[in-house]
Amino acid sequence: MKKLLTLLLAFLLSLSLFGCSEVVDILGDVDWDEVANAIEQAQTSQGNTDNSGSNEDDPRCVDLKRRLWDAMEAAYEEGYRHFICGMAQGCDFYFCELALELRKKYGDVTVEAAIPCPSQAERWSAAAKRRWQRLVDLCDYETMVQNHYSTACMQRRNRYMVDHATLLIAAHDGQSGGTRSTIEYALMRGLNTVILPIES
Repeated sequence: MKKLLTLLLAFLLSLSLFGCSEVVDILGDVDWDEVANAIEQAQTSQGNTDNSGSNEDDPRCVDLKRRLWDAMEAAYEEGYRHFICGMAQGCDFYFCELALELRKKYGDVTVEAAIPCPSQAERWSAAAKRRWQRLVDLCDYETMVQNHYSTACMQRRNRYMVDHATLLIAAHDGQSGGTRSTIEYALMRGLNTVILPIES
């Protein structure tokens, strides 16, 4: 049976909250030429702005994408073949684009868009909506977690991803919020966790 992988790539809590023993490090040697090539292909096909106000050419963003690619490749080498993404702007977009590149490279990867509700992208800029729709269209699976917006639909989406996964890869900037409770939930459920720090 294929292992499932959930990547919640948003702003998550500080690593110090959990202690190093609860974080599984699956990262190995990095082929940086391969990483750079995959990132360049994703940026060329999708544009260099994440539509949330950050510049994807910023060295910190490029570094985060490289570390994300490394974590995803390591997960693939560990046997993970199904990648689930929450389809939010920012890190989720990066993850989805790189998961699609991983599928292109290996062929046996599937990518699932876990959408909290039909109106997820409704209030986003036109460019962000186009990017979201393009990514959803390229995914192998699309799961609509609930059929209407509610204040709890994002948390339900996050729990759906955790409940269907055995590994969580999270990017964080030390802030609390919905994704903090998601990582706590993942650890409570016993998921292996890889945390990628985000520089401010």
